[in-house]
Amino acid sequence: MTMMTSRLTRRSFGFYLTRAAQRWRAMLYERFCAAGYPEMRPTYGAVLVPLFEEDGLRLGALARRSGLSKQTMTTLIRQIEDIGMIERRRPVRSPRHPGLSDRQGAPLSRCRRTGAGRSRRDGA
Repeated sequence: MTMMTSRLTRRSFGFYLTRAAQRWRAMLYERFCAAGYPEMRPTYGAVLVPLFEEDGLRLGALARRSGLSKQTMTTLIRQIEDIGMIERRRPVRSPRHPGLSDRQGAPLSRCRRTGAGRSRRDGA
């Protein structure tokens, strides 16, 4: 039995899926800019959407929910902290629980209106 390798060509479903995802990210960034949040990047959704669903998640839980490594998640969290959208809280049980800052409400409500806040479980 030979295994066929799939190449990304203009006739493959993967090509169109990739292009749709690129276009979605571009549209999301345009809408963030129009709403006055040019510092927001579509990539930040990997952190913000899980926190919006359940604030105060541990780093490992955020990484699992987003499908990213802990190292990547740490980098994203630092970037989002730098623009003031999240803050690390120090609850009694653990010193490092990222949580949504007061500033993040407006861009996330914008995400919800554009449909970007839907999770994979919601069929997005």
